[in-house]
Amino acid sequence: MGTEDLGGGLKASFKLESGIDLSNGGFDNPGGGHGLFNRIATVALSSDRFLEVTAGLQISLFFETIFDLDPRSAAQMGSILVPVVDNSMIAGLFMPNSVMYKSPSLDGFQVSGLFGLGAVPGDFQEGRSWSVSGKYTNGTLLVAASYIDVNNAGDATLGALNAIYLANVRAWTAGATSI
Repeated sequence: MGTEDLGGGLKASFKLESGIDLSNGGFDNPGGGHGLFNRIATVALSSDRFLEVTAGLQISLFFETIFDLDPRSAAQMGSILVPVVDNSMIAGLFMPNSVMYKSPSLDGFQVSGLFGLGAVPGDFQEGRSWSVSGKYTNGTLLVAASYIDVNNAGDATLGALNAIYLANVRAWTAGATSI
């Protein structure tokens, strides 16, 4: 992870994340991905006043919203993420080849949008994904909502497991919590 100040409040950054299987020293990435940085690999451009744009392999806005609303912060037991992941929504967790925009917070309101180009060259439907979210924060109150739509999610994001999770994912969530 790194950040470079470009001046005038503009910053460029990158984030690379990979997993290591402690039992054999190999890669431990979602969906049986065996490449380096198969969890998160993004570049970003951000400004305090205007924008945050990221591109690459990133976590969907839908899962960011669920994580923000989860009173257990995605802990193993009692987390709202457990039933979502158990019902094959893991296919909509990582968005490859995607571009995300997050607005600055204006009086507590923030909106975001993500569009993933898919993972099959020449096929604009296979693995195509998009997600939107909106949230309002005021002191300790957080109100948020999000929607996700992924075509053939298994093929795009789960690699070797696509026979198990081949699905079109369409889901929404909304909620409020104290932060």
